[in-house]
Amino acid sequence: MRVRTRHGGASGPWSNPLTFTTAAIPISSPSPTVSSTYSPTPTPTPTPTPTPTPSDSPAAQPPTESSPISPITSAPAALAKQQAPGVPATLKVNKKLTFSVTYQGFATTVRSSGACKTTPVTKKVKVLVGKKKKTVKVQTGWLLTAGKKPGSCNVTFRNSGDSATEPLDALTTLAITKK
Repeated sequence: MRVRTRHGGASGPWSNPLTFTTAAIPISSPSPTVSSTYSPTPTPTPTPTPTPTPSDSPAAQPPTESSPISPITSAPAALAKQQAPGVPATLKVNKKLTFSVTYQGFATTVRSSGACKTTPVTKKVKVLVGKKKKTVKVQTGWLLTAGKKPGSCNVTFRNSGDSATEPLDALTTLAITKK
């Protein structure tokens, strides 16, 4: 008769399953003799882990006080550049150009100097505040008006950009000509 037992939870050399072999004893035998033999289950021999050989390259050497560990930094992402709005090279005296209040999705300011002037374009909008309607002025664009005399006009476009786009700061020069 073979009996196989396993001790749960044990680890190490004593965790192998045990096998006992006993001789069959007839019940009517006058002198029962029990014999048993123990044969442990063979365990596989572990293979040795190869140890790394030292290298002469500086990258493989452990850091020392003379070579401090520097943090890994990534290069900043390149921001997309914005182009200034298209503006004609010349504008006749007393003529007007309009620009949207937003350019490429950003709120843009337009300033001018020289022989022209810039004014905001507004629109009146009715807004419901509580139970009352209120009229509010909303800026919808910019108006560039050429002066009465010929000359030169400098127009500056500015916006703040965002985390993926550089801010816009563009200067454009117009020539104001006679009719």
